[in-house]
Amino acid sequence: MRKIILLAAALAAAATSAGGCAAVRHAAAKASCFSTSGHWFENGGTARIVAVEHALTNVGHADTAATRARFTSATVTAIKTADKKLAAAIAALRRDLPPTCVTGARADMSAGLSDFASAVRDQETAVAAVRAKNPAAASAAFTRAGRAFQAGSKKFFAAAHAIRTYVKS
Repeated sequence: MRKIILLAAALAAAATSAGGCAAVRHAAAKASCFSTSGHWFENGGTARIVAVEHALTNVGHADTAATRARFTSATVTAIKTADKKLAAAIAALRRDLPPTCVTGARADMSAGLSDFASAVRDQETAVAAVRAKNPAAASAAFTRAGRAFQAGSKKFFAAAHAIRTYVKS
């Protein structure tokens, strides 16, 4: 937090020495956003992002294990458990998205979370199709889930890029 305060002071000083009200307003807004963003990251934002990433990894492991074991009862239960944990992580992050002052991060992250939630629903459909012994429906649902996971990942990377870009600006 000390780093953010020092950065804010430096920005304000630079803007004042450069002259002009617009520069001062921009520096003040930047300092405020740095403070808000820092608070968000330090008070759970980072942990919630990591929770989504870990849940995604666990879903991938559960899917792989289920495929190798030909969807035994235990592996299907593992997929459902992993999906529930991912859904919970998504919900937690949705309740506290990054600050709006970081252009693009909030929108990209929200869109990525929507894609991940869609993938979870598709996985649930796929598991039901496997249990109903309908391989065509299962394959189609797993394909949709895979595409949704990929789309969500791209949006999450875009959000991370927006955050990095903002920090560097």
